[in-house]
Amino acid sequence: MKASKYYNNTHFARANPTCTMQDMSQELLDRLDVSTDFIRENFDKNYLHDISSAGRTVEHERSRGRTGTSSHVIRPHGSDAVDIRNRGDSRLRYWIMAGLLHAGFDRIGINFAQNFYHVDCSKTHEKEVLFTY
Repeated sequence: MKASKYYNNTHFARANPTCTMQDMSQELLDRLDVSTDFIRENFDKNYLHDISSAGRTVEHERSRGRTGTSSHVIRPHGSDAVDIRNRGDSRLRYWIMAGLLHAGFDRIGINFAQNFYHVDCSKTHEKEVLFTY
């Protein structure tokens, strides 16, 4: 049974497409908890990541013209990726990034137009990258 200090099925049910916490990898959940702890200790004691996208099926990915190899894809160990909305200002943007790096995320994407971060802990995709959409 997968566990998280801060996140539960409600957080993943709000994602698009919906999924459950059990669809996620334990490593990803652990890193989300570490980053949340860091942001709470240094910036906002009530902070929680706003998860906008998480685990996806291969069929979902392919129905959108994608290859089905995304780190969002639910594999036997779970999905290794989430997208996180920034519902704040540039200061919150800074602390989210600091928390993600502190937690050891080494694959981070930023979409400034839609105001979200992609983070993952994929074992198969290139490491130590910061990309934009």
